Amino acid sequence: MLARSYLFVPGDSEKKLAKSQGTDADALILCLEDSVTEAHNCLSPHQLIFS
Repeated sequence: MLARSYLFVPGDSEKKLAKSQGTDADALILCLEDSVTEAHNCLSPHQLIFS
């Protein structure tokens, strides 16, 4: 499959993760570094694994 559109989503926001699933993007990229706040950076992998 050729991905024409990519949506980068911060991995620390459940609201943004849920909203991203309803988009027409061909691929979702969950960002765990740059767009995640310093206070939430260590929580993101846990959030993604168990959500």
